[in-house]
Amino acid sequence: MRRSALGTFVTGLVLTCAIAAGVSATSAAGGSRTVEIPGGLTVTLSTDWRIWSGLAAADDPTVFATDVPARPSCSFRLVENARTADGAAHEALEMLEGHRQLEVLDYALESVPAGHAVRVSHQPKLVPAEERFVIHEYYVSGPDGVARIICQGVDPPADRWLSIVESLEILWPGPQRAWPFDPRVEVPEPGLAVDFGAEWQVQDWAGHGVVLGGPRGNELGLPEEATTVLRAVTTSEGRRKAECVIEDVTGVPGLLGVDSPTEWQEAFVASAEAGGRQVSVPDVTTVDLGSEHTVRADWERWRGTPASAWVFVDAERRVVLFCRADDPPVDRWRSIAETFEFLRTG
Repeated sequence: MRRSALGTFVTGLVLTCAIAAGVSATSAAGGSRTVEIPGGLTVTLSTDWRIWSGLAAADDPTVFATDVPARPSCSFRLVENARTADGAAHEALEMLEGHRQLEVLDYALESVPAGHAVRVSHQPKLVPAEERFVIHEYYVSGPDGVARIICQGVDPPADRWLSIVESLEILWPGPQRAWPFDPRVEVPEPGLAVDFGAEWQVQDWAGHGVVLGGPRGNELGLPEEATTVLRAVTTSEGRRKAECVIEDVTGVPGLLGVDSPTEWQEAFVASAEAGGRQVSVPDVTTVDLGSEHTVRADWERWRGTPASAWVFVDAERRVVLFCRADDPPVDRWRSIAETFEFLRTG
């Protein structure tokens, strides 16, 4: 159980960082789907939520769900070495209370259709006392262990996601059913869509631009208007394997006129210099993705890691898909870039 409590802390910090700088949005109402959690439980979620499973990594039987535009996130896992919800919650509480960076806010008993549930709410000590930073953990007894549900969001519901916990059901013995996975992720603002496979954990990541803007950008003419809107990672044994971010650079002055590979190369180098990063000159080429031409920049080392950026351009917008990994794929993430689409509005 102590290993799972440490995982609780790590997961909570990841979610906190992902939503810390954002504002809330509302997803369109949709239907619902029932998702099976390894170990004999199901949970019902809105079809607006993107669902993926840690089973893509054999060592992590966790199910994750995120409403990307609205930014609530939950994870579901069966703690097999725990016998009761009370016992699992008490062990987690002891771990949290002993951690110097965390503050326990609430501990409560809940009655849910699946049985007895315990909620533990906490947040990092070094962030403001605001609901968007609070992490709510639920422990619910199941047939083969205790289900642990962790939820957090920019604009949490009044019931602290109890309605999701109330949807938990115990499965009768039998084979598990796979749920339909839709790789498409849509972001209404700034208006884009892209596909990420089931192995990618995708979250909203509002903040400074990564490769064409940043906190020091205004000093040398590359301002903070370049912002990241999504971050996706793959992991193995708790460590990041690959990372992709989507950066909206439409607001950066001068980029609407940038067109050729040479001009984009100069823009990437200027951004690194303005942001105080180690300057590494990328190899920039024009690429035909079938439906359109785009520009691809490849770095042998970007902050010590091989990286690539795909630049998507239309009449009024500029968006960059930037990915990096110690062992990048042969296609340098072309399979993701090929799915990119500007959403038309109005």
